[in-house]
Amino acid sequence: HGDLPPGRGVVDFEPYLREIAALGIDGTVSIELEYSPEPDQIEAWVAEAYTATDRLMQAAGLRG
Repeated sequence: HGDLPPGRGVVDFEPYLREIAALGIDGTVSIELEYSPEPDQIEAWVAEAYTATDRLMQAAGLRG
């Protein structure tokens, strides 16, 4: 994925999240950011990762 927030890297997370929803898995989704090439931007990266993951989870039907 290149250690980028979801939506900026090369991984297409949507099929994975749709499959989690289809399997009826009820649990926690976690985001792990390794680093930012610009350390002063890490807070912005965390906010971006949260927003992108929320959008992906809503699209997959994992968040109401």
